[in-house]
Amino acid sequence: MKTKTKRIVIASIFAVIISVVLFIVIAEVLANRAPQEPPRLYVNHRIGGATGQYIQAIDLSYEWRIGFRGSHFITRDPAMVFWARSNRDLSGNTLHLDDVGGEIELYFSDDLIPNSIYVRRWNAALVGNDIAILSQYESVAVSDNRTIRINYEDGNDYIYEVEAIWSRGYAFFTFRIKN
Repeated sequence: MKTKTKRIVIASIFAVIISVVLFIVIAEVLANRAPQEPPRLYVNHRIGGATGQYIQAIDLSYEWRIGFRGSHFITRDPAMVFWARSNRDLSGNTLHLDDVGGEIELYFSDDLIPNSIYVRRWNAALVGNDIAILSQYESVAVSDNRTIRINYEDGNDYIYEVEAIWSRGYAFFTFRIKN
């Protein structure tokens, strides 16, 4: 009877070990099929259902979990600091509007729609004002996790920062809208 009990215990331990190994292998396979970094953000201006300008937002910071191997992360300056310090041509990341409103649609690559999105904007005249970074922004309403309504008067120029949150992590993006 003791030998039979030992065999059952050994078989049970072996089954648990096999189950754990299979779980880890399956999790790694699924992690390798998942995106290895957050999606890119594309910004599309729409007026009355028609597509207008289309730009790619600038990636700022992110943290992205990848299976059991940990996280990839990059930390860069917040949006207003980035625009003040950047030495590169940012015209490709700016929507130029001609005194019109409409909607700004946020599209993420890989069709990964975030669980939640927060959008803030600053008047571009505040670029370089470090105190304004913390206190002088406006929260922008986002409908259906993808659409921002804009209503522009002559001369407006705004820096936008988008914070997108997924189950795998988060990412910050920035773009500019001016008219």
